[in-house]
This record gives sequence, structure tokens and C-alpha cells, in this order.
Amino acid sequence: MSTTPFHIILIAYNRPESFRRLLLSIDASCQNLNPVADVTLCLDGNYHPDHDFIFEEWNWPFGLKKVIRQERNLGVDQHVEFCLKLASDYAFNLFLEDDHYITRRGFRLVEEFINSDADCAGYSLHNYSLHPITRLPFQPVDRGDGYYLLTRISSYGLFMTGKQAGDCYNWLQNKHNSFNLDYPPHLDSYGSHAWESRFTKYLIANKKYLMFPVISGLTVFGEKGAHFRGTDDRHLAQCYIPLHDNVPKIPNRPLLKYDAWYELEPESFKELLPDSVFTEFDLNGTKKFYHAKNVVTIKPMKNPVKTFGLDFKPAELNVIWNNPGNEISYGPATNVLKENRWQLQKRKKFLRWYHNQRYSLFELLYHLYQRIFQNTFKAGK
Repeated sequence: MSTTPFHIILIAYNRPESFRRLLLSIDASCQNLNPVADVTLCLDGNYHPDHDFIFEEWNWPFGLKKVIRQERNLGVDQHVEFCLKLASDYAFNLFLEDDHYITRRGFRLVEEFINSDADCAGYSLHNYSLHPITRLPFQPVDRGDGYYLLTRISSYGLFMTGKQAGDCYNWLQNKHNSFNLDYPPHLDSYGSHAWESRFTKYLIANKKYLMFPVISGLTVFGEKGAHFRGTDDRHLAQCYIPLHDNVPKIPNRPLLKYDAWYELEPESFKELLPDSVFTEFDLNGTKKFYHAKNVVTIKPMKNPVKTFGLDFKPAELNVIWNNPGNEISYGPATNVLKENRWQLQKRKKFLRWYHNQRYSLFELLYHLYQRIFQNTFKAGK
């Protein structure tokens, strides 16, 4: 175990100019913060030679600098796993890829995470503002916490303790092949062996969550790389970041939890509505299987027990405030209509709800085309 508690792991391969920009962002963000940290540059095999010169030229006065060069090309997935194993030797670890851009707010979040004793599997400096399946904005319920828990891995500014990294690495090596639980379909678009998919399955299997900030401290450029064709709408995650670096304290009370489908967990909903009897949610309409007898869903339902409108954002507020209407249904899961009968209807409902305008049939089909084909692209870089 290293005697330096904080460790920054830089993951790079063939984008030297992006890497140079990342280092400049670290310099700008660390002014007057003076973080004591070692920095390790991890280069996959056959990397672009300019990385060596750029890193050697870069001045880091706050700790040790070192380089790990792979003798052969591992590929992004195995390379990230190698970095995860490396992280288990340090108390605290921040993973940054070459097309990331960290801000001063990002390092303030790191300070908050280092002092946290939250029961989670790791932390993210980035807030994922798009739902990976619907391609519409994801908005967690805001009750003033500044953070929330979500069953997904973060490839943008992942922060983990050595134990969190070690637990994840050990599961990936020993138990990944035995995973047989339900998971959201967008994980298949990454590829079954992609690290984003396997890490998220680790969270699902172990009922763990990552902590995310409501306001990001890091953004991503999504530039073309070895395993990524370039920016698409998942990187409109080049998100709003305020100029000030005041970050909220992590509250002592339990944070709201979201499952891998970005649905609020029933236990968290009960904190918002103490007399709640709801046991499963599908307000994005993306679940194929239900594990509870009854469900609250945007999908059409035969003979619902209760219905709600769809006017407030996020959608949970319509249920909490008992908003009258017929867009959201609560009732037996067996009464939910099959997907092929309502997909276009749901898309129309969602688009009108988010954008407050009507869409033609052609526009709806175009949105569906975008969703179907963009979800087939590998999300890794």
C-alpha cells in the first residue's frame, strides 16, 4: 500500500492533443489547492509516442510522477481493469481519461469524497444528464442533497477508494461469468465484455450504487479514439458547470437511490412519500420485466388501480403530488400492455412532455430511428 493516500490515474492511448488539454485542465484546477497526490500515466501498448514527451515535460510539484507502459495492446476494457487493480494499492484514486476536462469544482468534489464515509461502490465527478435508453434528459428528484446514488458505473471522472477498486476488480475476475440477473438493454450496446457493461453488472449483482453530484465537476469532449467514432448525443454530457467551486457537503441522511434503469428505488420513494405503497417504478417505460406484483409506469395498462398526469418534471413529482390525469398508471404488472403496441405512443408522450410541442409522425419515426441506431454503437472509446 502506497504511503501517499491520493492517486491520480491517467488513462491514455492515441490522443496526445487531448491528453495535453487534460493536463492543462489539471494545472488550472489545482491552483491554490495544492493536492498531495501521486500521478501515474497508464499507456496501452502501441500508444502514440507523443504521450511520453508531453508527460515528461509536464510539471507536477505535488507528488510523484510515473509511467506504466503496456508491452502489448490490451484494449480499452482490459486496460481499465489493469488500472483498477493498480488503484487497490492506494487509499483514494481518481481515474481520468485523455478526453476529459476537470475543473476546480472537480477537485473540490474529490475533497468531499475523500472525507465521505458513505456506503457506496464509488463516486463520479460527472453527472450523466441523458437517459441512456430514452435519450431524454435525466433529472433526479431535487430535495437539496446535492448528490444521489445510481446503479451505473461512471467512465467520466470515476473516484474510488482502494477497497472499492479491489472489491470490484475481484468480482470481475471471479464472478462475472456467473451473472444471470436482469439488466437494462443499453448495456448490450457496449458489448458483453466492455468494462462499462461489466462494472454496471457488478453493481447490480451486489446491490451497490455510485454517488453522483447533481452538478458536475468534470466534462468530456468525446473525441474520436480507437474504440469510439466521436461525439454523439451521449456527450451532450459536455454539461453545465458553474464558475464557482462551492460544492455541497454530503448529507448525513440517506441519499435517494436509482436503479440501473434510472428509476427511483421504492425505499427512496417512501422517504419522499411516507405512506407510499408502491414497490416498483417504470416511469421511463424501459423495463421489459417486472419483479414486483404492482408497478407505477408510463406504459399503457388495462384496468389500472390509479392514474396520474404527466406535467411535472421529474416524473416522480406527478405521483408524489397526486397530479390528476391518465398518463401514468399504477396497477398489476400483468396488466401492462406489450411494448410493440405503445412504443410510438410513449415516444410522442415523452417528447411533448419534455419539449412542450407536438411532433409529426415523420419526426417521431426519426427520433425512434436515432434511438435504435445510436444504441447499437459501442459506448467505449
